[in-house]
Amino acid sequence: MTEEEKIFAGKLFDARTKELRDIKHKAHILCQKFNQMDEYDPARLPIIREFIGKIGGKYYFQGPIQFNYGSHTFIGENFFCNFNLTVMDDARIFIGDNVMFGPNVSLMATDHPLIAHERTSMRYPDGHVSMSEFAKDIHIGSSVWLAANVVVLGGVTIGDGAVIGAGSVVTKDIPAGYLAVGVPCRPLRPITEKRTPKCTCWRRNKRIRQSAPLNYAGRFWLSVKRGIQQAVDTEEHNGQCNNRRGGQPEQHGAERIMEKQVQHILIPETQYTQGKCSAVA
Repeated sequence: MTEEEKIFAGKLFDARTKELRDIKHKAHILCQKFNQMDEYDPARLPIIREFIGKIGGKYYFQGPIQFNYGSHTFIGENFFCNFNLTVMDDARIFIGDNVMFGPNVSLMATDHPLIAHERTSMRYPDGHVSMSEFAKDIHIGSSVWLAANVVVLGGVTIGDGAVIGAGSVVTKDIPAGYLAVGVPCRPLRPITEKRTPKCTCWRRNKRIRQSAPLNYAGRFWLSVKRGIQQAVDTEEHNGQCNNRRGGQPEQHGAERIMEKQVQHILIPETQYTQGKCSAVA
C-alpha cells in the first residue's frame, strides 16, 4: 500500500516520504507561480488546472493561495474565493457548485496523533522513524458561503445552502440551509426568506417602494404643497392682523413654516431604521 493509499484508507502515514513530497512539491511550485502573477494576466487562472484534482469551467481565485496537494481537491462550477486561501488537502476535499469563500478561509483536512511519541517519532513497519499524520475528508455542499477567517476541520460535512459566519471554527457537521457561527461553530437558525433582513438588495427595495402608498418623490411634493398652503394661510392671517394695527407683516409666516417642513422631509431615500425603510414606511 502506498502512502497516498494509506491517507485515503484513514491510516497513519508519513508525509515526509518522497512519494508524497513529490506530489506536494508540484502544487507548491504552481501556487507560488500563481501568486506572483498579475491578476489580469490571462495565463494566471489556468494554472489552477495544472495541479487541482478537478474544477468546473467557471472559477476565480483572488490569491494568494496555498494548496498542500492540490490533486486531492475537487471543486464544482462557479467557484469564487477571496484573498489568502489555505487548503491542507491531505485527505480529499469536495466542494459543490456556486460556492463562495471570504478572505483567509482555511480547509484543514489533516491531523496528528495526540500521543507525543506517535506524533513525532512513529516507527513504521519498514523500520524507519518519522512524524505521523492521519486525515479525514471534508465535504462542502453547493451554494455554501464561508465568510472571512473561517476554519473547517477534517471530517466535517457542510450541507447545501449553509452560511458559516466570520471567524467560525467548524468542527462538526452543519445541516443544509442553516446559518452557523461560533467557536466551535454551531447552527444558529434556518435561513428563510421571512427571517432575511429587509432592504438588503435592490429587489426588496423595489418591492417596498412599489407597495408604498406614495413613493419618496410623491411624499416630498405632497409635504411641500401642504407647507405652502399653511404658509399662505398664515401669511394672510398675519397681514390682516398687521393691517389693522397699521404695521408691516412680520416675517414668521411662509419662511419659518417652509424651513420646518423641508427639514422634516429631506431625508435620504436609502436611510433605514431597524430593518425598515424610513423613507417609505
